Amino acid sequence: MRVFLRAAVAAFVSMAIAAPASAAWQEARSPHFLIYADEPADELRAYAKRLELFDQAVRTVRKMSDPALDDPDKVTIFVVPTIAHIERLAGASGVAGFYIPRVSGSVAFVPRRAGMKGDDLDLDPDAIFFHEYSHHLQLQSADVAVPPWVREGFAEFFARTDLRPDGSVVIGIPPAYRSWSLFEHNSLSLRSMLGADTHLNESDFEGIYSRGWLLTHYLTFNPARKGQLDQYIAAIQQGVPPLTAAQRAFGDLVALSNELDGYVRNKKLPSLVLTGLKVPPSTISLRQLSPAEADIMWVHIRSERGATHKTADDIASDARSIAAKYPDDPFVQTCLAQAEYDAKNYPAAEAAADRALTKDPALISAREGEG
Repeated sequence: MRVFLRAAVAAFVSMAIAAPASAAWQEARSPHFLIYADEPADELRAYAKRLELFDQAVRTVRKMSDPALDDPDKVTIFVVPTIAHIERLAGASGVAGFYIPRVSGSVAFVPRRAGMKGDDLDLDPDAIFFHEYSHHLQLQSADVAVPPWVREGFAEFFARTDLRPDGSVVIGIPPAYRSWSLFEHNSLSLRSMLGADTHLNESDFEGIYSRGWLLTHYLTFNPARKGQLDQYIAAIQQGVPPLTAAQRAFGDLVALSNELDGYVRNKKLPSLVLTGLKVPPSTISLRQLSPAEADIMWVHIRSERGATHKTADDIASDARSIAAKYPDDPFVQTCLAQAEYDAKNYPAAEAAADRALTKDPALISAREGEG
Protein backbone atom coordinates (compact mmCIF):
# COMPACT_ATOMS: atom_id res chain seq x y z
CA MET A 1 0.00 0.00 0.00
CA ARG A 2 2.77 2.46 0.95
CA VAL A 3 4.62 1.67 -2.29
CA PHE A 4 1.53 2.31 -4.40
CA LEU A 5 0.73 5.63 -2.77
CA ARG A 6 4.24 6.97 -3.36
CA ALA A 7 4.18 5.69 -6.92
CA ALA A 8 0.76 7.10 -7.68
CA VAL A 9 1.45 10.53 -6.26
CA ALA A 10 4.78 10.69 -8.09
CA ALA A 11 3.05 9.75 -11.33
CA PHE A 12 0.37 12.42 -10.86
CA VAL A 13 2.38 15.32 -9.49
CA SER A 14 0.08 18.36 -9.38
CA MET A 15 -0.96 21.26 -7.15
CA ALA A 16 -3.69 22.74 -5.01
CA ILE A 17 -4.91 26.28 -4.44
CA ALA A 18 -8.10 27.57 -2.85
CA ALA A 19 -9.64 29.18 -5.92
CA PRO A 20 -12.86 29.11 -7.97
CA ALA A 21 -13.54 25.78 -9.64
CA SER A 22 -13.44 27.52 -13.02
CA ALA A 23 -9.83 28.61 -12.59
CA ALA A 24 -7.65 27.56 -15.50
CA TRP A 25 -4.96 25.70 -13.63
CA GLN A 26 -1.72 25.36 -15.58
CA GLU A 27 1.19 22.96 -15.26
CA ALA A 28 4.63 24.07 -16.44
CA ARG A 29 7.36 21.50 -17.02
CA SER A 30 10.96 22.57 -17.48
CA PRO A 31 14.29 20.78 -17.21
CA HIS A 32 14.53 21.25 -13.41
CA PHE A 33 11.04 22.18 -12.19
CA LEU A 34 7.39 21.21 -12.19
CA ILE A 35 5.34 24.33 -11.48
CA TYR A 36 1.61 24.56 -10.87
CA ALA A 37 -0.48 27.74 -10.67
CA ASP A 38 -3.69 29.37 -11.83
CA GLU A 39 -1.68 31.95 -13.75
CA PRO A 40 -2.22 32.77 -17.41
CA ALA A 41 -0.04 30.54 -19.54
CA ASP A 42 2.32 33.32 -20.63
CA GLU A 43 2.96 34.44 -17.04
CA LEU A 44 3.62 30.90 -15.87
CA ARG A 45 5.98 30.32 -18.78
CA ALA A 46 7.88 33.50 -17.88
CA TYR A 47 8.15 32.35 -14.26
CA ALA A 48 9.50 28.96 -15.30
CA LYS A 49 12.06 30.72 -17.47
CA ARG A 50 13.20 32.85 -14.50
CA LEU A 51 13.77 29.80 -12.36
CA GLU A 52 15.67 28.02 -15.12
CA LEU A 53 17.87 31.10 -15.56
CA PHE A 54 18.64 31.02 -11.85
CA ASP A 55 19.51 27.33 -12.05
CA GLN A 56 21.84 27.99 -14.97
CA ALA A 57 23.48 30.89 -13.17
CA VAL A 58 24.30 28.87 -10.05
CA ARG A 59 25.60 25.95 -12.10
CA THR A 60 27.74 28.31 -14.18
CA VAL A 61 29.30 30.03 -11.19
CA ARG A 62 29.88 26.78 -9.30
CA LYS A 63 30.95 24.85 -12.42
CA MET A 64 28.33 22.19 -11.70
CA SER A 65 27.23 19.46 -14.06
CA ASP A 66 23.67 19.47 -15.38
CA PRO A 67 22.37 15.92 -15.92
CA ALA A 68 18.92 15.35 -17.39
CA LEU A 69 16.29 14.79 -14.69
CA ASP A 70 13.20 12.63 -14.57
CA ASP A 71 10.07 14.21 -13.10
CA PRO A 72 10.50 12.71 -9.60
CA ASP A 73 13.96 14.29 -9.40
CA LYS A 74 12.74 17.79 -10.23
CA VAL A 75 11.60 20.31 -7.62
CA THR A 76 7.82 20.67 -7.61
CA ILE A 77 6.66 24.22 -6.95
CA PHE A 78 3.13 24.97 -5.78
CA VAL A 79 2.13 28.59 -6.38
CA VAL A 80 -0.60 29.62 -3.92
CA PRO A 81 -2.60 32.86 -4.03
CA THR A 82 -1.22 34.84 -1.08
CA ILE A 83 1.30 34.89 1.73
CA ALA A 84 -1.63 34.19 4.05
CA HIS A 85 -2.02 30.79 2.32
CA ILE A 86 1.70 30.18 2.84
CA GLU A 87 1.40 30.99 6.53
CA ARG A 88 -1.50 28.57 6.96
CA LEU A 89 0.39 25.83 5.18
CA ALA A 90 3.51 26.48 7.23
CA GLY A 91 1.57 26.75 10.46
CA ALA A 92 3.42 29.95 11.34
CA SER A 93 3.11 33.67 10.73
CA GLY A 94 5.71 35.70 8.87
CA VAL A 95 6.56 32.91 6.43
CA ALA A 96 6.74 34.11 2.81
CA GLY A 97 7.54 30.73 1.26
CA PHE A 98 9.21 27.46 2.16
CA TYR A 99 10.86 24.35 0.75
CA ILE A 100 10.81 20.72 1.89
CA PRO A 101 13.67 18.48 0.74
CA ARG A 102 12.61 14.88 0.11
CA VAL A 103 14.29 11.87 -1.40
CA SER A 104 11.00 11.08 -3.16
CA GLY A 105 10.81 14.57 -4.67
CA SER A 106 11.42 17.98 -3.09
CA VAL A 107 8.59 20.52 -2.96
CA ALA A 108 8.39 24.29 -2.57
CA PHE A 109 5.47 26.57 -1.72
CA VAL A 110 5.49 30.21 -2.88
CA PRO A 111 2.94 33.04 -3.20
CA ARG A 112 1.43 33.86 -6.56
CA ARG A 113 3.61 36.80 -7.54
CA ALA A 114 7.34 36.28 -7.93
CA GLY A 115 9.35 39.21 -6.63
CA MET A 116 6.65 40.17 -4.11
CA LYS A 117 8.18 42.23 -1.33
CA GLY A 118 7.52 41.27 2.26
CA ASP A 119 7.81 43.34 5.42
CA ASP A 120 11.39 42.31 6.14
CA LEU A 121 13.32 44.51 3.71
CA ASP A 122 14.21 42.43 0.65
CA LEU A 123 13.38 39.01 2.10
CA ASP A 124 10.86 38.22 -0.63
CA PRO A 125 9.62 34.85 -1.92
CA ASP A 126 12.30 34.82 -4.60
CA ALA A 127 15.07 35.23 -2.01
CA ILE A 128 13.62 32.45 0.13
CA PHE A 129 13.25 30.06 -2.79
CA PHE A 130 16.68 30.92 -4.23
CA HIS A 131 18.26 30.28 -0.82
CA GLU A 132 16.56 26.91 -0.44
CA TYR A 133 17.10 25.85 -4.05
CA SER A 134 20.79 26.66 -3.63
CA HIS A 135 20.80 24.14 -0.77
CA HIS A 136 19.10 21.68 -3.12
CA LEU A 137 21.86 22.13 -5.71
CA GLN A 138 24.55 22.02 -3.06
CA LEU A 139 23.26 18.70 -1.74
CA GLN A 140 23.04 17.27 -5.26
CA SER A 141 26.69 17.98 -5.98
CA ALA A 142 28.18 17.56 -2.52
CA ASP A 143 30.20 14.48 -1.73
CA VAL A 144 31.72 15.93 1.45
CA ALA A 145 30.41 17.30 4.74
CA VAL A 146 30.87 21.02 5.36
CA PRO A 147 30.42 23.25 8.43
CA PRO A 148 27.09 25.10 8.85
CA TRP A 149 28.50 28.49 7.86
CA VAL A 150 29.66 27.09 4.51
CA ARG A 151 26.20 25.64 3.77
CA GLU A 152 24.35 28.81 4.74
CA GLY A 153 26.93 31.17 3.30
CA PHE A 154 26.61 29.39 -0.05
CA ALA A 155 22.82 29.66 0.01
CA GLU A 156 22.81 33.32 1.09
CA PHE A 157 25.36 34.21 -1.57
CA PHE A 158 22.79 33.27 -4.24
CA ALA A 159 19.60 34.27 -2.39
CA ARG A 160 19.50 37.86 -3.63
CA THR A 161 20.26 37.00 -7.26
CA ASP A 162 18.74 39.60 -9.58
CA LEU A 163 17.21 38.30 -12.82
CA ARG A 164 17.11 41.39 -14.99
CA PRO A 165 14.63 42.05 -17.80
CA ASP A 166 17.49 42.14 -20.32
CA GLY A 167 18.33 38.51 -19.53
CA SER A 168 21.44 39.23 -17.47
CA VAL A 169 21.83 37.76 -13.99
CA VAL A 170 23.50 39.54 -11.08
CA ILE A 171 24.94 37.39 -8.28
CA GLY A 172 26.42 38.45 -4.96
CA ILE A 173 23.99 41.24 -4.00
CA PRO A 174 24.11 41.91 -0.24
CA PRO A 175 21.03 40.63 1.64
CA ALA A 176 19.57 43.74 3.30
CA TYR A 177 17.48 41.53 5.57
CA ARG A 178 20.73 40.51 7.31
CA SER A 179 21.80 44.12 7.99
CA TRP A 180 20.83 44.06 11.66
CA SER A 181 22.99 41.03 12.31
CA LEU A 182 25.88 42.30 10.20
CA PHE A 183 26.04 45.81 11.65
CA GLU A 184 24.13 46.05 14.93
CA HIS A 185 24.13 42.66 16.59
CA ASN A 186 26.91 40.31 15.74
CA SER A 187 27.51 38.05 18.72
CA LEU A 188 29.10 35.19 16.76
CA SER A 189 32.87 35.41 16.64
CA LEU A 190 34.67 34.41 13.49
CA ARG A 191 36.71 31.92 15.51
CA SER A 192 33.55 30.15 16.76
CA MET A 193 32.02 30.12 13.29
CA LEU A 194 35.09 28.72 11.55
CA GLY A 195 35.65 26.20 14.32
CA ALA A 196 32.07 24.92 13.89
CA ASP A 197 31.31 25.60 17.56
CA THR A 198 28.20 23.64 18.53
CA HIS A 199 27.47 25.66 21.71
CA LEU A 200 25.59 28.52 20.04
CA ASN A 201 22.64 30.57 21.25
CA GLU A 202 19.77 31.83 19.07
CA SER A 203 21.48 35.06 18.02
CA ASP A 204 24.62 33.11 17.16
CA PHE A 205 22.64 31.05 14.66
CA GLU A 206 21.64 34.26 12.88
CA GLY A 207 25.35 34.98 12.61
CA ILE A 208 25.86 31.68 10.78
CA TYR A 209 23.73 33.15 7.97
CA SER A 210 24.95 36.75 8.01
CA ARG A 211 28.66 36.23 8.64
CA GLY A 212 28.54 33.06 6.57
CA TRP A 213 27.34 35.21 3.66
CA LEU A 214 29.96 37.87 4.39
CA LEU A 215 32.90 35.47 4.49
CA THR A 216 31.69 33.61 1.39
CA HIS A 217 31.36 36.92 -0.46
CA TYR A 218 34.79 38.12 0.69
CA LEU A 219 36.57 34.89 -0.21
CA THR A 220 34.85 34.88 -3.61
CA PHE A 221 35.75 38.42 -4.66
CA ASN A 222 39.12 38.98 -2.98
CA PRO A 223 41.85 37.72 -5.36
CA ALA A 224 44.32 37.44 -2.49
CA ARG A 225 42.06 34.87 -0.83
CA LYS A 226 41.47 32.77 -3.91
CA GLY A 227 41.42 29.04 -3.21
CA GLN A 228 41.43 29.38 0.58
CA LEU A 229 37.87 28.17 1.05
CA ASP A 230 38.65 25.01 -0.92
CA GLN A 231 41.75 24.47 1.21
CA TYR A 232 39.68 24.84 4.40
CA ILE A 233 37.07 22.30 3.27
CA ALA A 234 39.68 19.87 1.96
CA ALA A 235 41.54 19.90 5.27
CA ILE A 236 38.33 19.14 7.19
CA GLN A 237 37.66 16.18 4.91
CA GLN A 238 41.11 14.89 5.76
CA GLY A 239 40.20 14.84 9.45
CA VAL A 240 41.74 18.14 10.47
CA PRO A 241 39.68 19.90 13.18
CA PRO A 242 37.74 22.84 11.65
CA LEU A 243 39.53 25.52 13.67
CA THR A 244 42.94 24.15 12.75
CA ALA A 245 41.83 23.89 9.12
CA ALA A 246 40.76 27.54 9.25
CA GLN A 247 44.08 28.68 10.67
CA ARG A 248 45.98 26.78 7.99
CA ALA A 249 43.82 28.07 5.14
CA PHE A 250 43.12 31.66 6.24
CA GLY A 251 46.12 32.46 8.42
CA ASP A 252 45.66 34.93 11.29
CA LEU A 253 41.96 34.77 12.17
CA VAL A 254 42.04 38.09 14.05
CA ALA A 255 43.36 39.76 10.91
CA LEU A 256 40.69 38.06 8.81
CA SER A 257 37.98 39.22 11.23
CA ASN A 258 39.23 42.81 10.99
CA GLU A 259 39.28 42.57 7.21
CA LEU A 260 35.66 41.41 7.22
CA ASP A 261 34.60 44.26 9.51
CA GLY A 262 36.10 46.75 7.09
CA TYR A 263 34.81 44.95 4.00
CA VAL A 264 31.15 44.96 5.04
CA ARG A 265 31.23 48.72 5.62
CA ASN A 266 32.27 49.50 2.05
CA LYS A 267 29.67 51.66 0.33
CA LYS A 268 29.57 49.27 -2.59
CA LEU A 269 30.49 45.61 -2.71
CA PRO A 270 31.38 43.73 -5.89
CA SER A 271 28.96 41.47 -7.69
CA LEU A 272 29.08 39.14 -10.64
CA VAL A 273 27.05 39.82 -13.79
CA LEU A 274 26.36 36.89 -16.10
CA THR A 275 25.16 37.35 -19.65
CA GLY A 276 24.42 34.99 -22.50
CA LEU A 277 22.39 32.49 -20.47
CA LYS A 278 19.59 31.04 -22.58
CA VAL A 279 16.45 29.04 -21.84
CA PRO A 280 15.16 27.67 -25.16
CA PRO A 281 11.36 28.00 -25.37
CA SER A 282 11.14 24.35 -26.40
CA THR A 283 12.40 23.28 -22.95
CA ILE A 284 9.27 24.60 -21.22
CA SER A 285 5.89 22.97 -21.84
CA LEU A 286 2.50 23.95 -20.46
CA ARG A 287 -0.68 21.98 -19.88
CA GLN A 288 -4.05 23.10 -18.61
CA LEU A 289 -5.26 20.80 -15.85
CA SER A 290 -8.57 19.00 -16.10
CA PRO A 291 -11.64 20.10 -14.07
CA ALA A 292 -11.26 17.03 -11.87
CA GLU A 293 -7.59 17.80 -11.17
CA ALA A 294 -8.42 21.44 -10.41
CA ASP A 295 -11.21 20.44 -8.04
CA ILE A 296 -9.03 18.17 -5.90
CA MET A 297 -5.91 20.31 -5.99
CA TRP A 298 -6.25 22.00 -2.61
CA VAL A 299 -6.56 18.58 -1.03
CA HIS A 300 -3.43 17.50 -2.86
CA ILE A 301 -1.35 20.50 -1.84
CA ARG A 302 -2.29 20.05 1.80
CA SER A 303 -1.28 16.41 1.58
CA GLU A 304 1.99 17.34 -0.11
CA ARG A 305 2.67 19.84 2.65
CA GLY A 306 2.39 16.93 5.06
CA ALA A 307 -0.73 15.93 6.97
CA THR A 308 -0.51 15.94 10.77
CA HIS A 309 -2.70 14.30 13.38
CA LYS A 310 -4.51 17.65 13.62
CA THR A 311 -5.11 18.09 9.88
CA ALA A 312 -5.34 14.56 8.47
CA ASP A 313 -9.03 14.02 9.24
CA ASP A 314 -10.07 17.36 7.73
CA ILE A 315 -8.06 16.70 4.57
CA ALA A 316 -9.58 13.23 4.23
CA SER A 317 -13.10 14.61 4.73
CA ASP A 318 -12.58 17.20 1.98
CA ALA A 319 -11.07 14.53 -0.27
CA ARG A 320 -14.10 12.26 0.14
CA SER A 321 -16.51 15.06 -0.73
CA ILE A 322 -14.68 15.89 -3.95
CA ALA A 323 -13.82 12.31 -4.93
CA ALA A 324 -17.49 11.32 -4.80
CA LYS A 325 -17.97 13.46 -7.92
CA TYR A 326 -15.16 11.74 -9.81
CA PRO A 327 -15.25 8.02 -8.97
CA ASP A 328 -13.52 7.11 -12.25
CA ASP A 329 -10.74 9.71 -12.25
CA PRO A 330 -7.43 8.03 -11.31
CA PHE A 331 -5.75 11.22 -10.09
CA VAL A 332 -8.67 12.14 -7.84
CA GLN A 333 -8.83 8.62 -6.44
CA THR A 334 -5.07 8.70 -5.88
CA CYS A 335 -5.41 11.90 -3.88
CA LEU A 336 -8.22 10.31 -1.89
CA ALA A 337 -6.08 7.24 -1.23
CA GLN A 338 -3.26 9.41 0.09
CA ALA A 339 -5.60 11.44 2.29
CA GLU A 340 -7.26 8.33 3.73
CA TYR A 341 -3.87 6.74 4.33
CA ASP A 342 -2.62 9.82 6.17
CA ALA A 343 -5.78 9.72 8.31
CA LYS A 344 -5.06 6.02 9.04
CA ASN A 345 -8.26 4.93 7.31
CA TYR A 346 -6.46 2.04 5.64
CA PRO A 347 -9.43 0.08 4.17
CA ALA A 348 -10.74 3.30 2.54
CA ALA A 349 -7.26 4.12 1.27
CA GLU A 350 -6.89 0.68 -0.27
CA ALA A 351 -10.33 0.92 -1.92
CA ALA A 352 -9.47 4.30 -3.48
CA ALA A 353 -6.11 2.93 -4.62
CA ASP A 354 -7.86 -0.01 -6.28
CA ARG A 355 -10.19 2.35 -8.14
CA ALA A 356 -7.22 4.36 -9.37
CA LEU A 357 -5.42 1.21 -10.49
CA THR A 358 -8.48 -0.05 -12.31
CA LYS A 359 -8.49 3.07 -14.45
CA ASP A 360 -4.72 3.28 -14.84
CA PRO A 361 -2.84 0.01 -14.15
CA ALA A 362 0.44 1.70 -15.08
CA LEU A 363 0.43 3.60 -11.79
CA ILE A 364 1.84 0.67 -9.86
CA SER A 365 4.98 0.57 -12.00
CA ALA A 366 5.75 4.27 -11.69
CA ARG A 367 8.22 3.56 -8.89
CA GLU A 368 8.66 -0.17 -9.30
CA GLY A 369 10.89 -1.68 -6.68
CA GLU A 370 10.66 1.24 -4.22
CA GLY A 371 9.93 -0.16 -0.79
